[in-house]
Amino acid sequence: MASVVGPPPYEPEANRSGARFGKYRLIRELAVGGMAKIYLAAIDGPGGFSKMCVVKRILPEHSQFAEFSRMFVTEARVAALLNHPHIVQVFDFGQVASEYYIAMEWVDGASLEVLMQRCIQQGVIPGVRFAMRVAIPLCEALYYAHAAKLPEGPDLNLVHRDLTPGNVLLAHNGVVKLTDFGVVKVSLGADQTSVGVVKGKFAYMSPEQVRGDPIDKRSDLYALGIIMYELATGQWLFRRTQLTEVITAVSLGKIPPPSSIVPDLPKEFERIVMKALSVNAADRYANAREMLNDIEQFQAQSQWTSSSREVVSLMQAVLPPPDPHRYEPLPGAPLPPDINDDDGRGVPLEADDVIEVSDDDDDAGLSMRDWALVIIGVTATAALWAWLLT
Repeated sequence: MASVVGPPPYEPEANRSGARFGKYRLIRELAVGGMAKIYLAAIDGPGGFSKMCVVKRILPEHSQFAEFSRMFVTEARVAALLNHPHIVQVFDFGQVASEYYIAMEWVDGASLEVLMQRCIQQGVIPGVRFAMRVAIPLCEALYYAHAAKLPEGPDLNLVHRDLTPGNVLLAHNGVVKLTDFGVVKVSLGADQTSVGVVKGKFAYMSPEQVRGDPIDKRSDLYALGIIMYELATGQWLFRRTQLTEVITAVSLGKIPPPSSIVPDLPKEFERIVMKALSVNAADRYANAREMLNDIEQFQAQSQWTSSSREVVSLMQAVLPPPDPHRYEPLPGAPLPPDINDDDGRGVPLEADDVIEVSDDDDDAGLSMRDWALVIIGVTATAALWAWLLT
């Protein structure tokens, strides 16, 4: 059984390798997507201090486009409002040589997407108990995010809109965290002014989101229901070979009960999942707290305990052991040139800057631009954790 590998050992400053990017040292490229490159990085200090983090840099070819820059800045500004143990923390945002970056917490582990892919390849069903172990922290994170307010008091009515296995990170110590608020929707009051565009990954969209109708927090709960369904059955719910088939399946909302796949599935668990997957949003849970209450009651009635050991055990069973050299540059892999710029100091974030008022009704439907960005997003998420499999 693989052991959990801790933080990197102390290394004298003179021996530290990597490319400089402002105050950060870029160690290795983790992924490149349609909008940004993501690096494992470190911020170093005197006396051997070094803290691992992730630096996300907007691609230079996209920095000139207002839409990409707006999405990137929105992700940073929204995340700056959120401080929760099950949400990946963003702790810095700024510019180096006029290039935007976000610095965020490094979750040493794998995405739920990677884990589920491995399980399916190996014929392993994560099961109901694992599904609940993942759902409980996600419900807590969603309830917190959905209730987020500006410092002066108004509700943000925040909706994640991209709750997928690729955006759920599992640390090697079993901690579950939600990430990527880059396509978040924020509204304020009756004006329904919003930040971002209608998009996400279609296999985890609610029917109303696919149609381009107005959405609220119940759309995120639908996505969580899909994840719980897939973990309990070991099968994808809406994934198809063709995008049009995915959209049709989600729109119709014809979902076979999970007990038709796993006959001995507990009836109460099935009721919880199918309620979250109601086609009509009014028939779903009103909020993540209601859903969490039902999950916890079912867990208590079943006399099941839940701990991080379940996550750790499954990760160790189906994933390769952690690479002991993952804190080092990849041999032969190029890194960008050093950039040392006084502009690399973090840009102060004002919480009320999150809200951008636009006259566009970006919940009216999916434009060609939105469809293109969705497809780019699918590719980006697949690439983000692919490095873990090598």
